[in-house]
Amino acid sequence: MKRLNFKQMTRRSFEEFVGLGVMNDIPDATKVAFFRERLRIAGVIEELFEMFQGYLRDQVLEARGGQIIDVTLVPVPKQRNTREENKDIKADRLPDG
Repeated sequence: MKRLNFKQMTRRSFEEFVGLGVMNDIPDATKVAFFRERLRIAGVIEELFEMFQGYLRDQVLEARGGQIIDVTLVPVPKQRNTREENKDIKADRLPDG
């Protein structure tokens, strides 16, 4: 079994979150840009966004234009308990101190 690195794991988690599976063809930035250009040429972008806004309103949600959402992953310090402290914690006893 192949082990995934951290970047692959976070991407896999996001893909599962949005409903994409291993067998789905996930578009890259070029495909997305090409599709957007086709929508622009067809003159349907505004209509699609109006439909999307209506859907969001029905769900009592609001999209605000011009916002970019970013995520930063930071390492969390590892807790260093002794084996005895871990046993106490598992037994619902607080370690001394």
